[in-house]
Amino acid sequence: MFLLSTFCCSAIWGAPAREVKAISCKYASYLGKLADPCTIQLTAAAGSEGLTVKLASSSSEAEVPAWVKVAAGAASAAFTAKIVTGLKTEIVTIKATGGGKSATFALRLIGDQYGFSVDSSEIPFGSKALYSSATQSITLRSTGKDSISIAAAKVAGAGFSLKGASLPLMLAANHSVTWDIEFKPTTTGPRTGELTIISDSQLSNPTTVSLSGTGEDIRFEVDLSWEAPSAWWNDVAGYRIYRATKGSSSYELLNTEIETGTSYQDSTVKDGANYDYYIKSVNAQGVESIPSSIFSVSIP
Repeated sequence: MFLLSTFCCSAIWGAPAREVKAISCKYASYLGKLADPCTIQLTAAAGSEGLTVKLASSSSEAEVPAWVKVAAGAASAAFTAKIVTGLKTEIVTIKATGGGKSATFALRLIGDQYGFSVDSSEIPFGSKALYSSATQSITLRSTGKDSISIAAAKVAGAGFSLKGASLPLMLAANHSVTWDIEFKPTTTGPRTGELTIISDSQLSNPTTVSLSGTGEDIRFEVDLSWEAPSAWWNDVAGYRIYRATKGSSSYELLNTEIETGTSYQDSTVKDGANYDYYIKSVNAQGVESIPSSIFSVSIP
């Protein structure tokens, strides 16, 4: 007779698996050089001796430490991925291996071979008379190895405008283009503005140029002076000053009383107008000489 014995089996639980679960970095896509903070996560907290995790990068453009130590009792550890030159456009894979498992993270590098520079970061116009215009230029130059597309450019700020820009623009490598910025104030006081340039290398960080100027209510006058005639009448009593809008043959007399000196100030001019002047000598009997040569002036 046999005695059948039964045995109950109990599970024996060991330490939880401690292996790499995931890897992540703060920036997944960026332009140029950067120090990217990254984190390794484990499936469970490391044991009393910690866990060494090996690191590797698929490209020399992104440098990572050879390894990182997860401290005892911790389930994560930090390290930094450094972009060396920022010249290449590529996908870089960062790999972490620990506890027999691996995890990867993909970094998208946008190389600055598509780049440009501007010759000034600010354009000051100073003080300008109301409704008069002043123009300054700005030059954009391709700084990369390839052509760059300038997608858009806009000017913000009262009184400022962009001239001579035909967009979108493809700027070849080592080539430049010059644009004009105009300031035409219509109110008095300081004014500020900004030129914003967007290209295919700067989509997340447009290039900006600050603009400034002051509108002033400046009144213009024309100062005329001439030499007394040497070979005409000896009894010159004075002079009469005549003015016409440029292009017109209708001259008006400016001084009702004859000018006895050899200078005259015309304070009745208008901003932005163009004028022609001539002078006539007058003798004691009120007889006028022939006109002098014509003097032309443009008012800002």
